[in-house]
Amino acid sequence: MSVIMKKSIEMRPLIAVTMVGKKTTVEEFQHTVLRPILKMRNDELFNCYKEYLRKKDKEFEQLSDAGKQKRIFEHLKTKVKLFDVLNQYVLDELSLEEAKVYESHKRELNKRLKEMMGQRLGSNLSKLDRN
Repeated sequence: MSVIMKKSIEMRPLIAVTMVGKKTTVEEFQHTVLRPILKMRNDELFNCYKEYLRKKDKEFEQLSDAGKQKRIFEHLKTKVKLFDVLNQYVLDELSLEEAKVYESHKRELNKRLKEMMGQRLGSNLSKLDRN
């Protein structure tokens, strides 16, 4: 493993996860790799999404909080380019070994990433204000 990859992994926040029973490779990867990366890259994800809203969704600010959360999930599921850009923040943090696991389970992990990103973006809507 290169020094750069090793450093990236060491910089990830530790997230305490109680895993009861046997977990699948995808579940374990989600909790041990993806969640820490999303937490670490939180500000970049918010800033990128905020910029997307500024350019592409002028009505977002007029929505209720529930409407905003619904719109976030709609964007992640239907706007492929947006998800690809946000997802790149995650993929850039994977080690070679982690990238192999990701590629082996890409479809399921992308589905989970959309859900986790949506929860993360929707959890602090004030960060998405234009101010």
